[in-house]
Amino acid sequence: MEGGFPIIVEGECIGGVGVSGANWEMDERIARQAVESIGAGWKIDNR
Repeated sequence: MEGGFPIIVEGECIGGVGVSGANWEMDERIARQAVESIGAGWKIDNR
């Protein structure tokens, strides 16, 4: 989903982050960077 990413910690989804308001590419980039900024992953294999 554009602008939305799960928050994966140690292989478990503990929440999610969603962003909207810009175009879908910018929303996606901001949401992904938010997840990565807390040291979490956004894919099951991205721990």
